[in-house]
Amino acid sequence: MMPKQKELWIPNDEVAEKIILIQIECSLNENYEKLENNTMFIESMKRKDNSPVLEVAPKLKNTNILGLYERMLPLTKVDLMYASVYSRTGGVLNLFNEKISENVDIQFKELSSKSRNTNEAIKKWKGEPSELWSGLTPSQIWAGGGKVEKALLMDFLNKLTELMNGKQFTTKGAAFMNCIDVLRTWQLNKNDICEGKTPMEAIIEERNLILKDKIDFIKENNIECDFV
Repeated sequence: MMPKQKELWIPNDEVAEKIILIQIECSLNENYEKLENNTMFIESMKRKDNSPVLEVAPKLKNTNILGLYERMLPLTKVDLMYASVYSRTGGVLNLFNEKISENVDIQFKELSSKSRNTNEAIKKWKGEPSELWSGLTPSQIWAGGGKVEKALLMDFLNKLTELMNGKQFTTKGAAFMNCIDVLRTWQLNKNDICEGKTPMEAIIEERNLILKDKIDFIKENNIECDFV
């Protein structure tokens, strides 16, 4: 399911772990023949268990990786509430961002203070681009990436490795800032993987399609979800 990686230059263990989580998050939103062209995410909502993951990748049974998949599956009502967005990876555009919590979401706090109730605040907040997530909206973050973003992630990591391998930095902070500069340049340059679009354009487009598919399924099945 996840391609075998060649030796990549990665700044620290936290980023290495996040790379794995982004790949998993994207895999959940891909369509699989074994699931009659459905995604693992939507199929797990139907079945209310992790069986779609094991159907696609039976070798994951009794592994730690399966536990990571389960953490991202919508198996409880909490996974469909607005606060679940803070447990999402943010994808490749947010690869170097620190973990986000509701406490640091000033945008949501401000909307909450100006709204009559939490539901009204959520309706406004979920569609507004956020600096916390590199300009993506909470809805796009909740939706997750897919096949295109997974390919773009590897493209970026190869580019980063090419530029950073062998370089010497005086501090870890300097290396990290350099990584962010490489990411911001890469995301705004047209890329063959996304047919001449920039990675940022392609990622937003794919996430919007994934979001629409999830919302359509949720509406059809009268499921409660803050992102509908």
